[in-house]
Amino acid sequence: MTLSPVLRVGSAVDTLLAGEGALARAEAPGVVLLHSSLRLLPEHERRLVLLHELAHLEQLARPGGDPARLLEEEAWEAAHARLAGRPFRVRGRARR
Repeated sequence: MTLSPVLRVGSAVDTLLAGEGALARAEAPGVVLLHSSLRLLPEHERRLVLLHELAHLEQLARPGGDPARLLEEEAWEAAHARLAGRPFRVRGRARR
């Protein structure tokens, strides 16, 4: 699946994500919220976070009820595979 996400940043996003203890969050349809502190991470870690959220967007594109723990594990697995240049097919289905 090819995605062209909308990236949202800013003080309102920082406040929202800080309240969740998160650096980023994927939202349907195709929106990724990014905390400004993400820029302080090393490039490798920033890429992993972004690839992780892109995997979540793929999961959100297919409504379903997979457990959150499995969706998180799959998103990290996908991020690491893609960062290493290996293909990975996201199969998880998330609630909208």
